[in-house]
Amino acid sequence: MEARKIPDREEAILLDMTFCCKGICENLELTPVPTSLRYRLGHKRCTMCSIFVETEKLSCPCCGVRLRTKSRNKKHSEEELSD
Repeated sequence: MEARKIPDREEAILLDMTFCCKGICENLELTPVPTSLRYRLGHKRCTMCSIFVETEKLSCPCCGVRLRTKSRNKKHSEEELSD
């Protein structure tokens, strides 16, 4: 049985759908802020690119991964809830 060759257009669409850092995030990185204030200031974290970005969108402008909007640290999470 012969393997099916994926046409270039379909291959490009499949590659575009994968989550990988494209290097755009280097220009998006924010100035250093104390960790406890990051999420309060509206910053969101991309786990793929390992940076914080300031955007209204739910996905990273660089790789498309869904951004994290809450701290995973229990201490910081409790601070957010008490406010």
